[in-house]
Amino acid sequence: MDGTLKETQRAQHRREVPLDEGTLAVLRLQLDRATGRAAVFEVPLDGDPFIFSVEPDSSRPLLPGYVTKRLQVLKGFLGAEDKRPETIALEDEALRLRRTGAVDRSGRRGPPPEDGSAMSYDDIATELGRSQMWARRACDSALRREANAGRGLNVNLSFNGFRTFTSSELLDAGFNISVVAQRQGHGPLVLRGSADRR
Repeated sequence: MDGTLKETQRAQHRREVPLDEGTLAVLRLQLDRATGRAAVFEVPLDGDPFIFSVEPDSSRPLLPGYVTKRLQVLKGFLGAEDKRPETIALEDEALRLRRTGAVDRSGRRGPPPEDGSAMSYDDIATELGRSQMWARRACDSALRREANAGRGLNVNLSFNGFRTFTSSELLDAGFNISVVAQRQGHGPLVLRGSADRR
């Protein structure tokens, strides 16, 4: 295996994409995992298996919707979900109240939050007109967003964002612009324009 073939967007011709040893090692690992999965299900591996498949025999590729959902899970984990600015502001306000809000506890049932927070999730929910579960999730989401900002993680997590990130990383690592352009399916002039804008 010294490369792979991929249909172009217009499907007019095929193009070869050179793959380095590190990428090939990852692809071989995926194939080994597919072989192992087929063995667990006691089915033969498809004669021309898809490297990325959830089928026991790897006979069909991942559906685009599956990949999109997994990307949403990753975004949620990183606190970088696609949200309207108003939603982000409301979640940030929930976290602010959790940390610094004050509530008159006289006549209230139950103790204040044990973790030293200023307001309970119930109090935040009442204050913002939401449910207690929403308040908890909002604070968690705001905390993840805050942690990422503290680490300087500001990456466009769309599929095109990943493509741009990959190109930038390869160029920064010293790869020839023609090689990077070929891997992305662009001409060097198109890639140069993208690189100049970053």
